[in-house]
Amino acid sequence: MDTIPSPQYPAPEQTSPTTAQPPAPQSTEELLRAVGQQLAEQNVKIDAVYKSSERLRKYFMWTLIITVATIVLPLIGLAFVVPYYLSSLQGAIPGGL
Repeated sequence: MDTIPSPQYPAPEQTSPTTAQPPAPQSTEELLRAVGQQLAEQNVKIDAVYKSSERLRKYFMWTLIITVATIVLPLIGLAFVVPYYLSSLQGAIPGGL
């Protein structure tokens, strides 16, 4: 019986932490510019996360509203309809239920 060879995946590329980092700033002004740029990038990312979380909050809110409208409200309505139906049914059947 033949065996099925396992697929050969390429090995992930190894990168050293020093190559992934930008070159270190040489002066105080360059350091301040680099920090300011990083803060600006983080602000953009934080704004994106905020927008995404607000969108999820709205989805959850509407899910709750729809759940209440489709499950809880009909149950409350049944609490009033069932006794009325049983009383009218009891009057329609000779001898009662």
